[in-house]
Amino acid sequence: MVLKKSEEETGFTRSGGELPEGWKSEFAVQLERQTALYSRLLELAREKRRILVAGPAGEEQARSLELIVREETALIARCRALEREQRALLEGLGAVDYGNPISRIPEARERCEHLCLVVQELRLLNRENGEILKRFQSYVDFTVSLLEKEAGSGTYRETGARKGTVKRVAFNRSRISRQV
Repeated sequence: MVLKKSEEETGFTRSGGELPEGWKSEFAVQLERQTALYSRLLELAREKRRILVAGPAGEEQARSLELIVREETALIARCRALEREQRALLEGLGAVDYGNPISRIPEARERCEHLCLVVQELRLLNRENGEILKRFQSYVDFTVSLLEKEAGSGTYRETGARKGTVKRVAFNRSRISRQV
């Protein structure tokens, strides 16, 4: 059950009047912070795309992707915390019925529209990056299957004094692991 603050606690009436000035500025700051976090996530998604499209990943690319994922994880945690703060801020309006407070603040409406565009582009890039990763995984699975077939006949080593003389030393097909 959500408890709403009484008119006496908030100092506001149910008149639907102006939003409290402190509330407006706090909400504007929160929107700015949220937009900055999501904009950074969008930059990281673009960088991830650049790395993925560049081709076969070497050690340097893998490290770059790892750093991106670490930063994304931290940013997502900050986004969640900020969203909790925003919910608390909205709930802090209490029993006063302001309708949709965002629609009553022109600069907030513009910031929300910009934030929505950033989030939509981020969603699209993340979906496309996921598809690229699925294709890479399919390629890796295909390559590993080919290698397993080749390794299925065993492992050989040179024996004796004569060059070219070989001996089968292993038959274990499980030497190739599909685990990442």
